[in-house]
Amino acid sequence: MRNVNVLNSKGLLDAIAQMKANNTPENQSKMMDKMVDAQYLAPVSITPPPETNGYMANITLPPDAKLRFHMIENGMGQRFFLAFTSFEEMAKWRENVNVQSIIVTFDDYAGMLAKSEGDDNVGGFVIDPFGANLVFSKNQAIAIKGMKDKRDAGTSTHVIKEGEEVYIGEPTKYPIEMVEAMKKYLEGQDAVKKAYLQLMCQGEDESYLIVLDYIGDKKDVFDGLAEAAKPYTGGMLIDIMGSSSDLGSKIADKVAPFFEK
Repeated sequence: MRNVNVLNSKGLLDAIAQMKANNTPENQSKMMDKMVDAQYLAPVSITPPPETNGYMANITLPPDAKLRFHMIENGMGQRFFLAFTSFEEMAKWRENVNVQSIIVTFDDYAGMLAKSEGDDNVGGFVIDPFGANLVFSKNQAIAIKGMKDKRDAGTSTHVIKEGEEVYIGEPTKYPIEMVEAMKKYLEGQDAVKKAYLQLMCQGEDESYLIVLDYIGDKKDVFDGLAEAAKPYTGGMLIDIMGSSSDLGSKIADKVAPFFEK
């Protein structure tokens, strides 16, 4: 067997091991970040089989080719898509068998699971079932995909259009853990003097709005604060602005800060 890991999955495997050793929200978030950005080997059957010249090859499937993903079944009869992080892990599933495989992403699995909604026999997908054995249910995968799409669309980048109604107020359910994580981060940021939290409703979108009284370069401070808050947002978007903006100054005048130096 060739000792090859073309997927470079060490970061994901390390994050999984760290989470299992210390299952904190921070470690869960780190694992999720690695998981959604990783690539996986998915065992498949391709009909008609493609012609290759070696152990690994880049191929183009003909229009009439049919692709069937292999799955594994649990004790309750539910089937799970297989996501392997290396050829070595895939060999634990079927050793000494010439298995066809393709490289796929989390988005691919989430898309297939979304199409299987209503089919209770399809349970989700599993990463390295004979190794790390990390299982994601169908509902979890679809929910994570939604959060990933929001993240990829740009957390902290809402644009308020002229004439658009925006509602600002206190969060109905105050995010205590998120606030504590942000306060801990801000303690080490000399550039930030005060921080305010509100809930912003813009059309159908809701987000946490953080207003900072700061000096200096905003990018590092804003990005670091968003990263500190991310494990505790519950999938909610975060918008961050300075207190020198029109909206930011109004909030700073009317709202008590949750952080102050």
